[in-house]
Formats: sequence, structure tokens, C-alpha cells
Amino acid sequence: TGTILADRIFNPPGVPLQIDRMLLAAFQAWLLFMAIAALATVVSTLTSERSRALAVTIGITLVMYVGNFLFALWEPLRFLTRVTLFWYFAPGPTIQRGDVPWANIAALSAFIIVALAAAFVTFRRRDLARSRWTRRPANRCRRCEGQPGATGLTW
Repeated sequence: TGTILADRIFNPPGVPLQIDRMLLAAFQAWLLFMAIAALATVVSTLTSERSRALAVTIGITLVMYVGNFLFALWEPLRFLTRVTLFWYFAPGPTIQRGDVPWANIAALSAFIIVALAAAFVTFRRRDLARSRWTRRPANRCRRCEGQPGATGLTW
């Protein structure tokens, strides 16, 4: 709404922004964010540590973001731009001409569905009894046993 309001107040040259096109572009952005969230969900089901899941998700997202631009510059790697999620987010034609990129919307939607299904399957197979929150018996330290004041437990 801020962009539309600024467009109306300052009246820049060109065709004024249309609300329906901006909403469709916002929907495309929402799909991109949901795809990244689905990726994060898959990664979090594959690892038991929150920090590792966060680092891997941020790393993959950054590689896709930077790769979306860099892969397009070098011909041998240009095909890799279609592997990134950011290639499927193109709001420019939607805002300018009202073109709806149905193939990109379908691709992001399909990724979300497949990633969430994979996360569901992975989570169901996960052994939650062995999570890091389960209390386990401490290991005995053979070197410390029998010494005065030593508990014999390792940390």
C-alpha cells in the first residue's frame, strides 16, 4: 500500500501502478518466501541441531541468490539459474504489463508441495527417542574411577 500511495502522491512519469498487479507480485513474493520456508523445514528435519539447520538453510539460500545472478553471466553455468528458486520470481513483467507467469507460479508451488512432503516423510522416519533432549546415562571415565573426589563421570 505504501508503494501505491507514494505513486499517487508524487505522480511519477509513466503509467500509474495498478493495485491488482501489485497484489499479484506480492503473491509471487509470498510463494518465494514459502518455498524458502519449505526448504528450511526439510533441512530442519534432516538435522537435530537448530544452529546447523539455520546455517545450512541460510547457506543454500545465499548460494541460490548469488548464483541466480552469477550463473547467468557465464555460459557454461547458465543452465544452473533454473535450479535456483529466485529464477522463478520475476515480478517485473507482472507489475509493468500485467503478465502472469503461470509457469513460475506452478514451479514454486510444486517445490513447496514436494519439499513439505519430503519433510513430512523425513520427520516420520526420524527417531525422536534419540533426540538431544532425551536424558541419557553419562559415560564413565575409566581414568578417574577410584580417585578421591572423582565422580567418574565425563562431561
